Amino acid sequence: MKNFILTSVLSVLLFSFSTAQISIYWDEDPGNTYNSSTINILKDVGSFDVYMHCENTGTTNQEIKFRRIVLNSSITFSDQFCDNNLCYPCFGNDWTSPASTMLMPADSSVMKPTISFLNGAGTAEIRYYVLDVNDQPIDSVDVNITCTVGMEDTYKKITRIYPNPSAVTLNVENVFGSKLELNMLNKNGESVDFKIIPNGKSTFDVSHLSSGNYFINIISNGELMETKKIIVLH
Repeated sequence: MKNFILTSVLSVLLFSFSTAQISIYWDEDPGNTYNSSTINILKDVGSFDVYMHCENTGTTNQEIKFRRIVLNSSITFSDQFCDNNLCYPCFGNDWTSPASTMLMPADSSVMKPTISFLNGAGTAEIRYYVLDVNDQPIDSVDVNITCTVGMEDTYKKITRIYPNPSAVTLNVENVFGSKLELNMLNKNGESVDFKIIPNGKSTFDVSHLSSGNYFINIISNGELMETKKIIVLH
């Protein structure tokens, strides 16, 4: 009797496992599964597709749906999601596809988000679930997106240096939200002064410099974001 019960329990578990085997693939990295993993994407365009698909690797038919959750976002964006049926507009931070897709063993379904960043550069962390017909998660994949479109223009707006020309001090307005490094170079490209600029307003002393043209490199986390031409005139 005990052996019969144990065999029955094992049969149920094996059957449940076999009907819920889904592999998630990112088409830009073919052959590797991304179940419960993270896809990191860097884009320099404001609107783009993320080509993914999922495959039924079990031995029985599997009816699935999809769910999209916005985990974190530094910028406003709109998105839609396509499966084997249709492309659906996504609403809110938590969205589930309205229709299910039936996958036979070895069949696959498209799972393609289209992301449109509305205000230039920014980041978004999004999780995509594959659900069973009862809306229970089978597996998921995280998609972390960094969009750099318009980033150069954005950085030009985050610093304002005046007056120019100047004889004594430069006023620096940094509205980037974190510190920036300012490296001043002479016309020969030699560094003549360096200053870390916190967020907000600060000053840059130029009274010790000879009259002439200078260039200020604006740096964030070791990356050159912008170069401004400054005139020192005594």
